[in-house]
Amino acid sequence: MFFTKFLNRFLMKFLERLAFFFVVCFFVVCFFSFTLKANAQPQITLGVWRSGNDAGALYRLNSWDAFGDKWKELAAQNQRLVDIEVVRTGNVTQYTGVWRNGTDGYALYQIASWDSFVAAWQKFAKDNLRLIDLEIFKAGDETAYVGVWREGKDAHALYQLNSWDAFVAKWKEMAAKKLHLIDVEAIPVGNQIHYTGVWRAGQEGHLFYAKTYADFTAKWKELAAQKQRLVEVELVRVGAALHYIGVWHAGQDGYALYRAESWDDFTTKWKEFNGGTLRLVGLAIAEKPGKPIPPPAEPKGKPIGLVFNGKPTHKDPASGLDFPVDMPPINYPEFIGCNSEDKKKVQEAWAYAHFSTWRAVQLVNYIATHNDKAELWRSDYVASDKGNNWSPHAWFGSFKDSRFRFQFIHEAVNKVWNDRFLGKKYSFKVKCREKENDGPHPCYIKDKAGNFKYSANHIALGTVNFCPVFFEDKDQPIRSRAKTVIHELFHWLSANGLYVSDTHTHSDKDGAICKTKTEKLYGIPDALHLANSGGCWGNETLHREMAARNNDNYAYFIQRVGNAIWEGRLTSFH
Repeated sequence: MFFTKFLNRFLMKFLERLAFFFVVCFFVVCFFSFTLKANAQPQITLGVWRSGNDAGALYRLNSWDAFGDKWKELAAQNQRLVDIEVVRTGNVTQYTGVWRNGTDGYALYQIASWDSFVAAWQKFAKDNLRLIDLEIFKAGDETAYVGVWREGKDAHALYQLNSWDAFVAKWKEMAAKKLHLIDVEAIPVGNQIHYTGVWRAGQEGHLFYAKTYADFTAKWKELAAQKQRLVEVELVRVGAALHYIGVWHAGQDGYALYRAESWDDFTTKWKEFNGGTLRLVGLAIAEKPGKPIPPPAEPKGKPIGLVFNGKPTHKDPASGLDFPVDMPPINYPEFIGCNSEDKKKVQEAWAYAHFSTWRAVQLVNYIATHNDKAELWRSDYVASDKGNNWSPHAWFGSFKDSRFRFQFIHEAVNKVWNDRFLGKKYSFKVKCREKENDGPHPCYIKDKAGNFKYSANHIALGTVNFCPVFFEDKDQPIRSRAKTVIHELFHWLSANGLYVSDTHTHSDKDGAICKTKTEKLYGIPDALHLANSGGCWGNETLHREMAARNNDNYAYFIQRVGNAIWEGRLTSFH
């Protein structure tokens, strides 16, 4: 009897708790369903198809990192991205990509700066890559730019205009130069719509702006009969209405245009066409027309972020170089046993190193004071151009806010600037061409090829000796010498209780064997290896922590930042 009563009470309690659990689950599900519906924004998706029988792919991802991973995965399968669309849905930024078969060179790049994007466009052009698709979208208070590049050596152009009339005039001007428009982006700026166009070599076709879908499809049919094929479409919200822009090139192949009001509907149509002889070549996505979207406010006040250009300069009397008037004064070292010619070369290098370190510390401190540290850390990173890249990601690897990574780098850069370049803790003495002593002097140690290995040494804290090769090597212009100065001033520097050094014990794979060795890590290959290698066991953490403690990683990073600003490639950072 007692056992039966106990069992009954136990079952009653269990059922009460189970019922409570289901009630809670019901409300949780309802809450999230309501939240998702509240955040979901109906979208119009417009696709352009042309004849093709190759494999194609269509993916939508909810983050830049996820999209980048998919891009790499498909690139390895000989698929090349041909179009990208980026839209903001609630708090999620969705990246949608269209892929086609290809084995040529390619690149993908995102940055929240038009000047930086143009600089990347110019850099890729030198590498025989041509911009084929551009996406511009709002990311919070910033405007972000995403570019897709494919291999090419033809003529090309990129222009941003602040009115439709100006854009059409530029389109006609480019047509006269045998350049045809391949992509157009329209984005509201204040009370205006700004238009950005991508051109490549070819005979121009047609450009058309329609305020309704009916007008757009009527023009599409008309031009199809004239053997013109739609190659690019753009959607832009103007008040409560959705406007349409189309670009046509000559063609006689199969074609289609489809407008869907749901992603499922669009992907169903894509699968249908992909099962036949039509392939998606262009895509546009926008919020469904409805309540008018208020235009973004014009930027007011001072520019957000760091601005590096447009400031007056003055000539530094010692080095003879021009620097911004707001740069802190250069704290030159005391010279011992240096002739006037050698002294001048050291002063030039020291001044340029001072300028570069000043800019680098501004950049690192800016990152430290913002929430989007990881995104800023990767800003302007070009995977194919690590050796000349100024991005901290290139020289220290992916961002990690830990004692041995960003916190260490932040403290080290500030210490070398304040304690050493500004002389708040140490004053320096410089010797030139110090002679051999009783032991093997660093200046006269040779490598296996018989060349002198070192251009300077900093054996005693506060005294730097510059070797003959520093002055005599024709491959040592001012900027290269400045890199040497930066390297030497990082010696004997500690941050978070650890020293920066150029000698490290690390492990790497040699075939199937894991080898551990202690060696000096100099030069671009070694610096990039520390920043990017997974080491012996595929654990990148150790290598990247050593990158944060290696002299040359700092020297290349700081010098590259200085170079980019000096050359006008890096004019702002945000």
